[in-house]
Amino acid sequence: MKYSLDVSNADKIIAALEKHEVNIMDAMFRGLKKALMSFQGEIEKTQLSGRVTNNFGLNRRTGTLARSAFIKESPNNFVKLAYASKYIRIHQFGGTITPKNGKYLVFRGEGGRLIFTKKVTIPKRLRILETFESKGPAIIARNINNELSKVLGKR
Repeated sequence: MKYSLDVSNADKIIAALEKHEVNIMDAMFRGLKKALMSFQGEIEKTQLSGRVTNNFGLNRRTGTLARSAFIKESPNNFVKLAYASKYIRIHQFGGTITPKNGKYLVFRGEGGRLIFTKKVTIPKRLRILETFESKGPAIIARNINNELSKVLGKR
């Protein structure tokens, strides 16, 4: 995904770059990192802590999926939000689970009785990508603008 951002104090940034050696890239990097942490909190609050509208979201049982989120940084000012849990994809996109090591999937159903089945279809339960597309640009712009303002002495 590519986004363009409207930086509200662009004229001040350009003036600062022309006058001083200001570490704008570090400020933008910090802003992006803070934006992703803010977005992660939004997802955890709205989709990983209980049901939301239209049956999207997950009932929180153990919290493992929410705890698996992490912000990954690389030396070239690249930042990403990722989830270490192998289950995030099936909840984000839906899909069918089939047995790998036997004829049947086996799990406990209501009342604790064992259920044997050859496949289970999981519906799409999360809207992480859709939420990022709708809210992400504003969250990123706000956080980058805040960090740039600090560097430029506005805050």
